[in-house]
Amino acid sequence: MVASKPKKVTSRLVLNYPGFEATDPSHQLERLSANGSKFGKVWNVEFNEIDKVDEPENHLAVSNFQTKGKNWQTDTRLIQFGWHDIIERYEGQPYPQSFFTNFPKYLSFFTDGTVFRYFRTHWRYGVFTIYPILTMIIFALASYFTADFLVNALFGPSWIATLSLALLFVMILNKWPGDRFYMNLSINDWGFARDLAKKTNPAIEKRYDEFAARMASEISESDHDEIIIVGHSFGTIWAVQALARVYRDTPEILENKQITFLSLGSSLLKINLIPLANSMREMSKIVMSQPNLLWNETQTHIDLIAFHGTEPNLTLGLASPETEIHIDEVRFSRVMDKQRYRKMRKSFYRSHRQYIMYQDQRCHFDFFLKCFGPVPIRDIARNADSMNRIDIDGKLHDDPVSIN
Repeated sequence: MVASKPKKVTSRLVLNYPGFEATDPSHQLERLSANGSKFGKVWNVEFNEIDKVDEPENHLAVSNFQTKGKNWQTDTRLIQFGWHDIIERYEGQPYPQSFFTNFPKYLSFFTDGTVFRYFRTHWRYGVFTIYPILTMIIFALASYFTADFLVNALFGPSWIATLSLALLFVMILNKWPGDRFYMNLSINDWGFARDLAKKTNPAIEKRYDEFAARMASEISESDHDEIIIVGHSFGTIWAVQALARVYRDTPEILENKQITFLSLGSSLLKINLIPLANSMREMSKIVMSQPNLLWNETQTHIDLIAFHGTEPNLTLGLASPETEIHIDEVRFSRVMDKQRYRKMRKSFYRSHRQYIMYQDQRCHFDFFLKCFGPVPIRDIARNADSMNRIDIDGKLHDDPVSIN
């Protein structure tokens, strides 16, 4: 009797930094687990969350996941970092206080030339940047003509009354239907971005240090086969800041460690292109100058909140970075159910979030495949066909196989 081939068991450490949404780490993990179950069905594998520990005092939660195929098993320790409490200080302000606090910060992107840098780098992101002010102009015109008509009809001509009533109408429209069009969310987002670039919010700076300390301890204690640092949207900023501090302050703990940076819908250029964001650019250069790091970036043309078609290192003047960089330009339309895709396209925020959601068909840029599957993320980044080492029955092969 021939002995069966032993099951291949691999381990991962995933340090996950989320984007700009006021969702705590525990609920982030619940969403991740739900999407992971759907990933399992698509790839014909088992995906299970073994346990979860909330650490609110450390602004994170820890989960252990286990993914199983026919002849393999991957055990993943995932640290879900959180900064929802900082977001809530921007999102939680009552309207119109939040508007009057963050709108001047948003306008500063125009006065210092940042918007022109955005258009020069990627015109679609420039359009996303001016979206709130274009919406406000439409609201202002509608408010003025409505107010002018009502004042003339009820009291006769009065420019003071017209302007006062128009201002009231604008503030109402900014809230409704403004919230439906994500206008206030966008303005709050820009307010946060300005504070981040200027380093004017002590809570942000303190959180950088806390995240870096936890990253350093996790990496130093890790004996995993792979270490993956994930940044989605604004999460890329937090991840870069944390990793740069580790490289700068305790580089010895990174020796002999295989680390991959998975950047999804990155907001890195959003900050790096701001003229006064010198510190952010320096931190980005530290990370992109590491020869033992692989940077795997995912972009899509339908994502207006990221810089599709750009190479982040080039904006920093790193034409030949020491870090190995691979960019995946992807199309969600080819791997999503048509109805689900159409629903997603109705909101540019849903399109921006799709990177970390499940896909309806097998694809090499699947977030769950890279973080929880049996094939090393570096192999997939370097060769997309590596995903086909998993056959339709969920069995792992040494080389890619034909998938019908």
